[in-house]
Amino acid sequence: MRLNASTVLTLLALIAAGLGGWWWSQNMERAWRAEPYLSEAAGADPMLAAARFLRGEGLAVASHDNLDTALRQPLDAGALLIANNANVMTPEQADRLLRWVAAGGVLINTADTEIEDGNDEDPDEVAPLSHRFRTWLDFRREKNTEPVPVRLPGTAYPLLIDRGSAWLKAEKDAPVATGGDAAGEFVRVYRHGAGHLVLLSAMPFDNDTLHRRDHAELLRTLVRLGPARPVWIVQGLDMPPWYEALWHRFPLGIVALGLTLLILLWRALPRFGPLLPAPAGERRALLEHIDASARWLWRAKGGRELLLGALRRSVIARLGRRSPELARLSPAELAYRLAHRHQLPQRLLEQALLQPAASQPAEFVRQIQTLQLLRNRHER
Repeated sequence: MRLNASTVLTLLALIAAGLGGWWWSQNMERAWRAEPYLSEAAGADPMLAAARFLRGEGLAVASHDNLDTALRQPLDAGALLIANNANVMTPEQADRLLRWVAAGGVLINTADTEIEDGNDEDPDEVAPLSHRFRTWLDFRREKNTEPVPVRLPGTAYPLLIDRGSAWLKAEKDAPVATGGDAAGEFVRVYRHGAGHLVLLSAMPFDNDTLHRRDHAELLRTLVRLGPARPVWIVQGLDMPPWYEALWHRFPLGIVALGLTLLILLWRALPRFGPLLPAPAGERRALLEHIDASARWLWRAKGGRELLLGALRRSVIARLGRRSPELARLSPAELAYRLAHRHQLPQRLLEQALLQPAASQPAEFVRQIQTLQLLRNRHER
């Protein structure tokens, strides 16, 4: 059949009209579009979503900055979730928690990294829970994105959770788990007295992971293994400042020491005379040598990179030792995680961890100061 010119033009017009309508619907009509957003509250509290989710389930939730502060008061929680295990729980704290678990509580925590042979540290001192339940945290190299089915007491069907790069390794003399995944590599639930101890290979309940798979359902099921009392969320095991801990343990001794110093000062006041003139400045040979070396490295080719790289490697190594979960992150992910953990501008952390040495003295000093700040905050 032959098409005449009018038919061809009509078909072309219809095609043009259809394409025009499609373009208009794609570009000119208003439509909803989801954009990632992190609120200031969520940035300051990685467990904010978990706390609000549990409150929505009708549970009372209390948040604590660290375990030492939480344990200064009667432990009346039905479940206690330690969100960020930094391997600094003391044996005394572990004993108190296990007595509370034996009375019916539920303790949810990530396992500790296994103490290597030949290490001078006592496993019961630095990782008491993993040591006593013979379950440690290890890391696998391959990446598997398949979900893991987890069965828990009282559930009618398995819950699916994401795999991570870490896994649980139980020794032969470890207790028998009453719940968890089939291989016991990601979730292990141990019965202890009338309560439960839950050891995880990773924490799937923070703001970034709670919405995935059945993580929220897993959290709700775990906290309901215990009595219907408040749920305590401990942000981490970081110890309180030394002066706060000292005042809490020895308040009368500090008061007595302060009064003694005041009496000694009062007795010494009559011997105070006029101010002496400031002594003449002496030559600081060592400081001048350090200053000269730094100036030479600053001007030498590759000197700035040498200084920054050495400190950067040292800080990253310390982060890996103090917080093993950070060792598997890329530099960009590490900068993002540290920015929210320490409430620092992410731009400064990216400059210190990712960018080359700055050519301007002020910017270079800022890179060094940021790395030194990270080192100091991971001394404990």
